[in-house]
Amino acid sequence: MPLPGAGMDNLGESRSKIVYRRRGVAPAMEVKRMEITVNGVAQSIAAAEPDLLSVLKSNKIEDPQMVAVQLNGQFIESSQYETTILSEGDVVEFLYFMGGGGR
Repeated sequence: MPLPGAGMDNLGESRSKIVYRRRGVAPAMEVKRMEITVNGVAQSIAAAEPDLLSVLKSNKIEDPQMVAVQLNGQFIESSQYETTILSEGDVVEFLYFMGGGGR
C-alpha cells in the first residue's frame, strides 16, 4: 500500500511528499519549502503555512512591535503579522525605528 502523499508523477515514476502528522490532530498539511527575500538576502523557509510572525522570529526579531514590516512594498499592521501567509518569491523588509535628537 503506498504511503500517504505518495503517488506517481506524469512520467510514471514514484514520488513522495513530506507530510508531518501528530496524533489526535486534524489531517496534516503539506510542508512547503519556498524561497523568499528578507532585507535583500534570499532565504529558504519550510512550513505548512509560513506566516510573517514566524519569519520575524526566525530572523531573531525579539520585539516584533518595534519594527515596521513591508511585504512586497506594502506596510503590514503588526496585528496582522501572525495571519499574513507568505508565498514563493515574496520580498520582506524589516524597518527599525531609530531614535535620535537634534543639536
